[in-house]
Amino acid sequence: MELPMVVGVDGSEASLEAVDWAAAEAARSGLPLRLVHASLWEHYEAPLTGLDTDRPSERIFAENVVATAEERVHRLAPDVKVSTDIQAEDPVTALLRAVPDASVLILGSRGRGPVKTMLLGSVSLAVAARARCPVVVVRGQETNRGSACRRVVLGVGNSTGSTAAARFALREARLRGCELLAVRAWRCPAYEITPCQMIGGDQAEAYRQEADEYLDQVLGAVDDEYSDVVVQRKLVQGTAHQTLLEEATSADLLVVGAKRRHAAVGLQLGRVNHAMLHHAACPVAVVPATDRAADGEAGEAGEAGEAGEAGEDRGTVSAMKNRTRKDPSRSESQPASEPQPASEPEFAMLSTAECRALLSTHGVGRVAVNTHNGPAVVPVNYVVAGDGSVAYRTAPGTAAAAAAEHEVVFEVDHVDDAVCQGWSVNVVGTARAVTGDAAARGLDQQAYTTPWAGDSRRLWLAIFPARMTGRRIGPARGGQPGSM
Repeated sequence: MELPMVVGVDGSEASLEAVDWAAAEAARSGLPLRLVHASLWEHYEAPLTGLDTDRPSERIFAENVVATAEERVHRLAPDVKVSTDIQAEDPVTALLRAVPDASVLILGSRGRGPVKTMLLGSVSLAVAARARCPVVVVRGQETNRGSACRRVVLGVGNSTGSTAAARFALREARLRGCELLAVRAWRCPAYEITPCQMIGGDQAEAYRQEADEYLDQVLGAVDDEYSDVVVQRKLVQGTAHQTLLEEATSADLLVVGAKRRHAAVGLQLGRVNHAMLHHAACPVAVVPATDRAADGEAGEAGEAGEAGEAGEDRGTVSAMKNRTRKDPSRSESQPASEPQPASEPEFAMLSTAECRALLSTHGVGRVAVNTHNGPAVVPVNYVVAGDGSVAYRTAPGTAAAAAAEHEVVFEVDHVDDAVCQGWSVNVVGTARAVTGDAAARGLDQQAYTTPWAGDSRRLWLAIFPARMTGRRIGPARGGQPGSM
């Protein structure tokens, strides 16, 4: 039996775009769809008694979310079989649990989370970085999402599962009846080019040839299976992330590979893939390779570390043998796809309105306080109250509680180290304990989650802004793709 395509839905506009994309994909492939909604609502609702016939509001919301998504699929692709699943579970956990029974996971680029201005939702990022099946994050303009560009782009890398990614990309191109563009970026490090070589270009040519040969190797491993697909090849001298971002602007789908290590912990994504998921102008498919598959296809190229991640080559083993000069401060195993600052970076101050927009309605920030042991910076879950104050819960006697009746600094930021961009917002004001049961209950109802440090924290403190400042760094407006 063919495994279904699993779509994460949460009622947001981005998740509905993912449903639309998945419906078209299911119609092309003939695979069924499984719509999954997961939320921790059950953990925060009071248990129902035997006489209570009312259902929790979050349960009703969940049922409406999946019903709307199912109706949308039936309208767009009447022949596609659809099933639904509602789970009282953390969304990341629920989606990763669905991997063994999924041919692919499909997610929106942003969810209903606390900071709408973030470029990628935390659920999509976590799933794309851990799942052991292909994950498609649906993003970009309607032209790209709607397959109007008639092109699939494959980023060919060294040791991150390029064969699996190539097979997935070719299959997608065949289903769509469009061409596949296989892209590989390469660079010759400046410290390896002597004045004579700059004239003759021998060293740079060695790197270009190495990239060409590896492109041949990856495509040659799967070409026979998809001989009916038109494949174009492209070698680009430059950085992988910038090359792929540019190619994604005229693509229906960008496919990149990723290595999954069973013994590894944390996010297994890589800087280039991270940048694609945040900034690509079209849907992005992250196709993982298992330990054995990734190691087997990488071969000697694996000795170059992460240099070829998602389509970049800075020289593999045979090119290394031709090196005449090395930078003694640089290790050969150091990843070569370091984030590159914007060519024309812009450092801008944010207005108060922009700062409030970035604070959004809730999230996680840090409060700086003076305690009897000295200065401390404490992470807190916060909400923005109706009076404009920034409120958080803590417990008496904690470092965060020491802020009461003192002027403090509260900070929220978002940093994208994949493309050297980010912003930060500082709120300076006096923190005051929230007195009165009605005011505390109002904040309890407004809170989007219990404190991560434990639900025993019942003391609300509100910071009343005396001034609010913010800064942003990134490419100049109208500059490189992916600018914030």
